[in-house]
Parts: sequence; structure tokens; C-alpha cells
Amino acid sequence: MNRRLDAESSPGDRVTRSLFQKALRTLAGRATDANSGSICVDELSDMPRFDPAHPPGPVLQRLIEANILETVPGQSDRIRFAIEAVQDFYRADADVVDIKAVPAAMAEAYSRLTFTTAYTRLERIGHQLAGEAARDEFARRLAELDARMAAVVVRTAVDRFSPDIRKMIADELGRQISAQHRVRAAMAITLLGRLDCQEAIEVLAAQEPLLTGRHRYLKARAARAFIKLGHAPATPFVFRWARFGLTSDNQSIYIDELLCLIRNSTTEFRHALADEAIQRITNASGSPEHAKAVMVLAYLGDDRLVPHLEERLAVGGWLHPYESHALIALGTDQAGSLFTRCFASIEALLPDAHGDHDRSLKGDLLLAMTFELPGDIRHLLTPAFERCLKRLFESNDARVRHIAANMARNSLAPALLCQAVLSEGPFAWHAPFDDVYRTCISPDEWLNWWRTASTAQMKRRLMQIPPLHPSVEVEEILVECLEVPELSGPAARKLGELGIVRSAAVLRRVLAGSLAGEHGWTQAEAAHALGDLRDEAAVSALVEVAREHPDEWTFRQAVWSLGLIGGGRVEWALQELLCRGGDEKCDNVVSEALLLCGSKTAVRLVIEQAKSKSDGPHWLFERLNLLGWVRGSRRDEFYIHIECDDLVAYLKSHYPKVPPGQDRMILDAFGRIDGPPVRDLLREWAVETDSINIRLNVDGGRRPSNIYFEILQQRGDESAIDYTLDEGEGDRAEMYVSIVADRLQRFPKTAVLRNLRLRLAEESDKVRLASILALLGRYGEPDDAELAVEYLDHPDELVANLACETMLRLSDPLLVPDRWREL
Repeated sequence: MNRRLDAESSPGDRVTRSLFQKALRTLAGRATDANSGSICVDELSDMPRFDPAHPPGPVLQRLIEANILETVPGQSDRIRFAIEAVQDFYRADADVVDIKAVPAAMAEAYSRLTFTTAYTRLERIGHQLAGEAARDEFARRLAELDARMAAVVVRTAVDRFSPDIRKMIADELGRQISAQHRVRAAMAITLLGRLDCQEAIEVLAAQEPLLTGRHRYLKARAARAFIKLGHAPATPFVFRWARFGLTSDNQSIYIDELLCLIRNSTTEFRHALADEAIQRITNASGSPEHAKAVMVLAYLGDDRLVPHLEERLAVGGWLHPYESHALIALGTDQAGSLFTRCFASIEALLPDAHGDHDRSLKGDLLLAMTFELPGDIRHLLTPAFERCLKRLFESNDARVRHIAANMARNSLAPALLCQAVLSEGPFAWHAPFDDVYRTCISPDEWLNWWRTASTAQMKRRLMQIPPLHPSVEVEEILVECLEVPELSGPAARKLGELGIVRSAAVLRRVLAGSLAGEHGWTQAEAAHALGDLRDEAAVSALVEVAREHPDEWTFRQAVWSLGLIGGGRVEWALQELLCRGGDEKCDNVVSEALLLCGSKTAVRLVIEQAKSKSDGPHWLFERLNLLGWVRGSRRDEFYIHIECDDLVAYLKSHYPKVPPGQDRMILDAFGRIDGPPVRDLLREWAVETDSINIRLNVDGGRRPSNIYFEILQQRGDESAIDYTLDEGEGDRAEMYVSIVADRLQRFPKTAVLRNLRLRLAEESDKVRLASILALLGRYGEPDDAELAVEYLDHPDELVANLACETMLRLSDPLLVPDRWREL
């Protein structure tokens, strides 16, 4: 902030950093006291350099222009801090002045705030008070009132506060570890772990025997605190109870935060933890004991792991997935070299893999080492191991190159992503790049790769992974590629996907066949791109291709793109194509394009087509289903421009009594369109289906209406909230809550909350009650904390603990430690 304010200073106008700071402190105090978050400009007359003729004056105006302050949207006479944390920062600065004058009174004032409200300010106050005489009096009085708040103040400069204050805080946090509810105990343990002093170590060490009998979540939390404090005598406890990321089937996931904690712990602690692992490293490969020992040594970055795994490779000829994963976590040159030798070892193990069985076994062994590698390679990859992966791309075995490509994909390292794309062979890069990969690549990096690409094949592959936000230079290269026969097809597809409108004129020339030859696939890609760009100027050329081109795929792309562009000219041209009396496949594609046009007249033409067929509704379902082929499908994305009234009326007339419950195709048919008439029809069919007690031939004994509520759920329709909450109730509670919480995000929060409140009031089953409380903690409002209070003393332990967690999440969320969830 100081550098930012220095940059905004104007010596010529005598506007300095200190003047800005004075204004910000005053404004922060006013905004907090007003409890409204913003202040009326007319109330700021005592601000530095306030100008009544041009309020609020040059000082505040410069802060607004710097985006430190902002005008409230829709209320031009009110200003506020652009970031709330900055307001807390300067409010704390203002409070330090009062703390120096009356430390005990200010401690009492802070104790009346919620922990969440006070937290950011207390951290700043701790830094500011470190060199002040009032620090101990303020911290001592705050420790008497709320040890958790005092811990936040003291930990910022723990050595500057007196030992008796540190002991007072640590002792009280130690008592809170025995609290009735686990979330409060977890918060006490977390704060002790952050309080880097001998007093905290002694208190937590004294609690170790008691923690052994507590819930496994608390033991894992205590293990993490011991790591942070670097308490070597606690390493047996840490080794046993820390959640290192090892699953029951020996698959490993390295947690980036834990990796950082362990490698930054004290030397004494790391040596003691390594000794715990070394004692168990002699267990057989594949055993849980060996897997954990290997993983702990990898977390520690212990070089003794490489020679041990070399011995295991020499004996067995290959490594288990957790062993090869540990080499990645180790990340040294020696680990990378051993990782590379693993592949050669398997090659030597099966040198003559000629038969199908031998080739399959060899492939299984190759993939076994890396098949389960998760995305944690993103934070494990080191320069040394990056060099190792690059060597794998030079392998003669296509499967090894395939493994290297998958690892590159998970790493998100730009240089490796490039090499993965350019890797040769049938098992090289085969999966499309989505946005998460393309965000890692800058336009300049991509341009450098392009300049080094020596063949058309390499350039085609690079076009699979353009930057998410291409520069003008990247756009120009793609446009130029339209004139190169070998590159024009993929270039056209990417130009459309990226929405590069200025390429439309060149794409129209490609479509007409005057550029890059008349290859049908290239023209199909140009037609596809012009549809993406909704280029109305291309309508005539697309119609011409639809009329004359012999290739079915090119015809399909041209007609679908016409449907996406829409409009009267398009509808007339599509109607003309229908009247030509072509084959049934072509007529079906034209009908799909008319649906894409979406107007009443276009949809009516499709309805007339359906009425002329004996299986009209089924035929219509197929046409709707194929709308998903036009541009693929993404979760929660629908065509909402299609006028559905006549379509719905036709389907209702065909199913006046019995909805089409047996036809599973309706799930796909309604998967791409949405609108009030569609939802009304689905709700009606759901009610009618249940009322006549139809049993579907799919999905076992589910309620017949579920097929319709599943479609409504995808749209976030409130009628499907009950279905969403009831679905999967037989699953494990943790799985149920996680899945349902994700699906409920589609619905309006107020509707979800209303349903949860009703269920909470009526529910008596302890399992369902626990799940509802967990969901209420995710979706509730602060006032809903009172609903959870009723269950704090529930006889079921899980329900009582969830009630406390939910209450705190809604009323004082920072009292719930990071990554803490009962369910």
C-alpha cells in the first residue's frame, strides 16, 4: 500500500503519502462506525483538502481514480473502499492510536466484536503494537476476555510479548481443546499451531495423550500443528495421525500446503520424522506400511529414498504407482534419472512382447507407474524433473510418449504442454485442450513455438492449443493459415471458436472454394466457423454449399450454421431446401436447422414435418437430441431463443393421458432447449406420471417422475429441489452432502434455503438431520444460526457437532478452521 500511495503522490500539489494515509484512516473509522460500508460525500467536510465546490476534493478524488476508493453504483453521492480488507487495514491503524491511550478499554471494545469482524484488524494491530509500550496491557486484557483474539494479536510478533501473556493465551486454548464440540477444539489447536512459542508447544504436548482418544479429524489437526511448531518429540504421533494423502488402496496425493509445512519445519523435527519412516521402510513393496514410509520421505525431500527405490526396482523390475509418484515429489536429478530408468527396466523385463497378452502386460506395467498420478504434479514439478519428462518424449515406445504427454497435461507447464502437442505417434497427445490448459500459455510463448515449428503437421498440432486470449499477432497467423491447404481446416475451426470476427471475409472465400483448394473437409470447417461467428454476410454462400456440395458432412455444417445465424432469409432458404424433396437424412438436418432458427414460423414448419410422420413425437425427440451435436454440449447451457409454445402443444396433444415415460430419449431431447413452456410441460408430465403409477423400464425402482425432475434439475427449476435432496439418500453421508451441495448451486438460493428450513423443522432421523445441517451451513443466512443452536446438545454426536459447525459458519465463519468439515 505504501508503494501504491507513493505512486499517487503529487509533490507539486503537496499531496503526500501521509496525507493519503490520514484520509484513509479517518474514512475507515467513519465507514465502520456507520455500519453501512459507505459514506455520503457531504459528511466528509473535515477530510484533508475537502473542496465544497468540487467534492470530495483532490485527495479523495485521487484515491478514487487509483481504485482504492470507489463510488457506490447507483449512488454517486456515496463513496466506499473498493476492497473491504483495505478498510479493515486502515481502521486498525486508526485504532492503534486509541489503544496507546486506553489499551484495556480498547481490548474490551474488541472483545465485543465477532472474531470474523475483528480478525483482519487484530493482525494489523499486532504488527503495529510490536514496538509500543501498550502492547502487553492490551494483549493481557484481551487474553482475559477472548484468548482466540489475543492469539491473533500476539502471533504476529510473538517474541515481543511477555511470557506470562503467551502462557495465559496458550493455557486457555489448551482448555478449549476439551470443548464439547470438535470444531471449537479444532480452532484452538489451529491457533496453538500458529502461536510459534515454547508455551504453545508445552500446552499442545501436554494434550497429546488426551488427543489420542479423540476423533481422527482432531488428531490430524493436532499433527499438523506439531509440524508447524517443529516439535520433534511428537513425530510418532504425527507419523501415525497426519493426513498425508495416502488412500486405503495405496494411491498417493501430495498436499501442497502440507509439503510446504514439512519442508519448512525445524531441522530437528524433520530428522525425527525421517527416522520414523526409515524404521518402516523395510516393509514389503505394496504394503500400507511401506507406502506411508515412502510418502513421508518424499514429503521430507529425503535423498535416502532414491537408493532405496533403486533396490526395489532391481528386485522387482518395476515400481508401484506410489513409489514412482514419490520420485516426482522428491524432484531431484537423481529421482528423475531413476524415474526414467523405470521405463527401461520394464522394456528389459519384457523385451520380446510380440503376442497380444505380452503387449498388454507390458502396457499395463508402463501405465501402472503413472496411471493414478493426480493433478498434484502441478505443485511438485521441479526443473530437474521437467528435464526428465522431456527425455521421455524422445522414447521409441509410443506408450511412454503417451504417459509423458499425460503428465505434461497435468503439470500445466507451458514448455511441456508444447512438447506434448508435438509428440509423434498414435499414443501421443489425443485429448482436446480446455480452458484450464490454454490459460497457462501466453501469446508470446505460443508465437515462439510457432516460429520453431518446421512442418505443417507440427503447426496443425499447435493450433489445438492457442492462447485463451490470443493477441493480434496470433490472430493474423491463423488468418494467414487459411491460405495454406494443409492448415486451412484447423485454422478455420479455431478462428470460429475464438470468435475472431475479422476473419469472416477470408472464411467466406474458403467456403466458396477460392482459397486452399476445394477440399470438402476444409469447406466444412469454414462453414462451421461462419456459424460460430453468426456471419449474416455468409448466408448466400452457405445456401449455395447446402444446395450443391456433394459431401454430406459439409452439407450438414452449412445447414446447421444457417440455423445458428437465423433470420427471415435463412428460414426461406431452409424451407426451399425442404421442398426440393431430397433424401430423408438431408431433410432431417434441415429440420434441425429450422429448430435452431427458433422463430415461431420455423418451429411450426418442423411441427408440420412431425405431424406427417407416423412416429412424429419420436422423430421430433431425435431432432431435438441432435441439437447437441451442432456445437457440442456443456453443463447448464441451453438454447433459450427457441419458441417452444407450439412444440409443447404438439407433444401434449400426442400424450394427453400417459406421458412418454418409457422413452429415455426425452432426457437427451430436452437436454439442449429451455424456456417456461418446456418447464411447464415437464412438471405436468412428472405429476401425471406419478399419479398413474407408471414404472420405468430403466433405473430400477426409482420414482417414475424422476426422469422429468432430472431434466428440471439441470435447469435449476425450483420444482426439482425436493428431488435433488431426496436423490442418493442411501449414499454415505459425506458423499451425499458433497454431491447434493454441488447440484443445489443451480437453484435460487432463497428457494433452497426455504426447503432446508422446512426439512430441518420436520426431520427426526439422525442421518438425514446431519445432512440437512451440513447443507444449511453452506446455504444459510446469519439468522439461520439460531436454527442450529437447538441441536447443540443432540444425543447423536455427529448431529451435535454439525449443529455447532453450522452455527459458527453462519454467525462467525472465521471460527471454523480452514479445510474443516464434519461432512
